[in-house]
Amino acid sequence: MKIAVKDLEPNPFRRIKSYPIDKEKVRSLKESIHETTFWDNLLARKNGTDKYQIAYGHHRLIALRGLKIKEIDIPVRQLDDAMMIRIMANENIESNRSPAVVNETVHAVKDYLDGELTRSGSWGTLNSSIKGLTDKEHFHQLKDKGVGQTTILKFLGPPWKQHMIQDALATLREDKTKVDRKAVEILPTIEASRNFKAAVKNNNIPVKQQKSLARQIVKEGVGKRDINEHVKQHAEAAGLVVKTKKPKVPPMLDEKIDGIAKNMSRLYGDISAVKNYLENIQSSLTRDQFYTELKALRKLLNEILLPK
Repeated sequence: MKIAVKDLEPNPFRRIKSYPIDKEKVRSLKESIHETTFWDNLLARKNGTDKYQIAYGHHRLIALRGLKIKEIDIPVRQLDDAMMIRIMANENIESNRSPAVVNETVHAVKDYLDGELTRSGSWGTLNSSIKGLTDKEHFHQLKDKGVGQTTILKFLGPPWKQHMIQDALATLREDKTKVDRKAVEILPTIEASRNFKAAVKNNNIPVKQQKSLARQIVKEGVGKRDINEHVKQHAEAAGLVVKTKKPKVPPMLDEKIDGIAKNMSRLYGDISAVKNYLENIQSSLTRDQFYTELKALRKLLNEILLPK
């Protein structure tokens, strides 16, 4: 369908201020379009009487406007909000898996799903395109608590991974309290951002100092495995390292350990009995809580069994 470029609008779920346009990418696209006249990597839906919202291809749209191209021929489909956000999310992750893109995409998805749950008075009135994310029994629990990583992953599907969503949600929760989201998003990869977050928290780096530290790490080409040591050196130079006091030995330690060992034995048996059936858990909330507790337990056990 032929559409005037001036009538094309961005995907409403793509928040430009949080995930800005890459000027270098626009420049490269302008050169490519100018040389090949290829621009059809766009998909749109009708918005009102004379406007169209694109599902993806925002850099291409900016390039088309910069080249003063008046009209293009692109497909127009009937796309609901859920499909618009899925298409945007999957297009983003296929082309750019930077922390900034992953964090903003997860943020947009969570806001959308939480908003749909809030607007729905009951499971029966829930938008049909996301109704399968929960069941009638657990609808109000999910509505009250908000969606977590399992629900978001179920909504997005492949190629999204649980660890990507988990990292993004943690960053969103800790933004301005423990870590600066903008600082985290300066790092080039998800793994580097994860190491940076752990390092600034472990070394008591104030939020207001994290952005300049992240820029320094990128500028100096510090590898992802060396980020913690780099941040530690910064903390020591700035006098931010606080020596922790050795914890006092709790009274009746042997009796406590004996009780813990018995409880762990029972827990081992309980988990062994269900481990082959975990894929059949129907409640996303139950699944989220189970795996969250398992990961916390694994972390604690690693600290005991694999001391530094």
